[in-house]
Amino acid sequence: MENCKCELMIAGPGAGKTHNMINLIVDTLPKTNPCRTIAVITYTNEAAKEIRERLTRTTKIGRNIFIGTIHSFLIRYFIEPYGHLIGFVPNSATYIDGAKLPYQAKNQFAQKNMEIKRANQLAELGFITYDKVLEISYQIVCNERICKAIAYRIEYLFIDEYQDARLYQHKILQLLFQTGKIKIATVGDPMQSIYSFTYIQSQLKNEPKPDSYDKMPIIELKNKSNNEDNISCNFFEKNHRSRPNIVNFLNIFNVEINQEYVREDNGVPVQFIKRDSIDKIITEFFSIQKHYNICKEKDIRIANLILSKHWKTHDLLPTEYKISKISSTDISSEGLLKEMLRCIYGILNLTPKDITNKYNVSSLEIRKFAFSIIRIIKNQEFESDSHLENYIRKIFEKRFNITLETSLKGSVDVANSIKKIRQRFGEKEINDNYFSSIHTSKGLEATSVLVIAETNNSLIKWLECKKETISGLTDEHRLGFVAFSRARDLLCISCLQTITESIEKNLRDFKVSIL
Repeated sequence: MENCKCELMIAGPGAGKTHNMINLIVDTLPKTNPCRTIAVITYTNEAAKEIRERLTRTTKIGRNIFIGTIHSFLIRYFIEPYGHLIGFVPNSATYIDGAKLPYQAKNQFAQKNMEIKRANQLAELGFITYDKVLEISYQIVCNERICKAIAYRIEYLFIDEYQDARLYQHKILQLLFQTGKIKIATVGDPMQSIYSFTYIQSQLKNEPKPDSYDKMPIIELKNKSNNEDNISCNFFEKNHRSRPNIVNFLNIFNVEINQEYVREDNGVPVQFIKRDSIDKIITEFFSIQKHYNICKEKDIRIANLILSKHWKTHDLLPTEYKISKISSTDISSEGLLKEMLRCIYGILNLTPKDITNKYNVSSLEIRKFAFSIIRIIKNQEFESDSHLENYIRKIFEKRFNITLETSLKGSVDVANSIKKIRQRFGEKEINDNYFSSIHTSKGLEATSVLVIAETNNSLIKWLECKKETISGLTDEHRLGFVAFSRARDLLCISCLQTITESIEKNLRDFKVSIL
């Protein structure tokens, strides 16, 4: 990174993106100014935890190193220092997943508009949605003096999974880069860009979004590297994960890189399971493993992974195989308290400052209250999230002898926090068989993978190999690529509908064995 100030690394599945990023960070550390920050931006908290653990094995993590998600980065370095100074956020703010309506709107259009309106109302009260974090941070960095102040504070910025960067994030990066004071390294895979649903679900009124494949942040950065000396682009073409037959299959759909396989050929072709029920599909999947003697790998967490577009497919799976929904949530006791407090503030529609000033409840008392709710959730079942939310409101009112306002009751989406807390106390069973939606499977790998298309139409899109079609804004044509590329030793594909002759011909042309 010495000769260029922005380095893009395009790495396909199994290329060791995180490994390469960590090596670059380790190489950079001796050259850094201890008075300036090194920021490492990840897509999820789980990814941040993994990077922190890997870095700890090779180097000491100093106080000037930040590792976290894009939202936590923007909150710490943009919103908390500058947001209240220029009137974008109150002095005390609580950050929430999103706004929700306590009723069902007439249609999707009305639902979205009302959610945006509710998100703006909550922001005025100090509840900032994660979508708002992006918007407000962009507004902050558009102030030239503040932009320079942030750039002077941060010396190096490393960004993982850049294919998932939203346009606001990309614009923030560009403004920082234009100061000439910050060095940037990004890594990602355009073929694993499956996040346009985030724009559809966005609770921002006028969020900018790409209008073509070339305008996607990672592709725009790649194209700029051809014309600008201070931007470079490197390709990592080796696939260390998958066997040769799987890599060759993936290359049919990869419009960015023709990957080279590293692992030896095990002689197992990509398989299509042509069966008329999901029970028979699953039975055949495990039968194929036995036939080819595919064994569980010692250092691989997941032996068998079943993927489909929607979580609801899990409900159709036969119970005798004990196929669990995947969960990567493993929060510490400190993280558990943080999630519980975030959950409580959202349910009560009160910021920490409100609780102290309005109801004279100290921070120590609210922490004690949070611990008591954690114990209750651990030992008691609730019919639904709304049942739990109402219970917490009633307990709070009774404990502190107050009556809460109800005008915004049920407006804060705390489902994600509740899910994390419940999973913390879930049964920690050791299992070999897991199910995941394809979107959630990004970053995972498994010895054997079964990808189930719910319809012929989905399967047709996943098997599309025309570059101009794959290089589009829709996620559908890249969804299959993400799913297929999770497999290490065995990849099986199936469909819940009887496939057409044209689909079967495509599969045979792609050297897929049809059973």
